[in-house]
Amino acid sequence: MLEINGLCLGYGPIRVVHELSLEVPEGSIVALLGRNGAGKTTTLSGIAGLLRAQAGTVEFQGRPITKMGIDKTSRSGLAYVPEGRGVCRG
Repeated sequence: MLEINGLCLGYGPIRVVHELSLEVPEGSIVALLGRNGAGKTTTLSGIAGLLRAQAGTVEFQGRPITKMGIDKTSRSGLAYVPEGRGVCRG
C-alpha cells in the first residue's frame, strides 16, 4: 500500500503541491489527471523521491520513504519511469 499524508512539494519558495493526502491499496490502479502545470509530474517525483518533500510523509508497504534516497526507494519496489525515456524499446 502507498500512503501519502499532508505532502507539500515545490521548487524553492514556490509550492506546487499543497497538503496532498492519498491512500492507494495494494493491487489498485490509479490515474493522476490534470491540466498542464497542475502538479502531476511534481507529485510523482515527490512520491518517488526525486524531489524532496517540503512537508508531509510518504509510506510504502508500511515503511516511511519520504527521506530515503531515490536508490533506496527504487530498491523497496517503488519507481518512477517518466514518459519518453526509451526504457522499453519496441
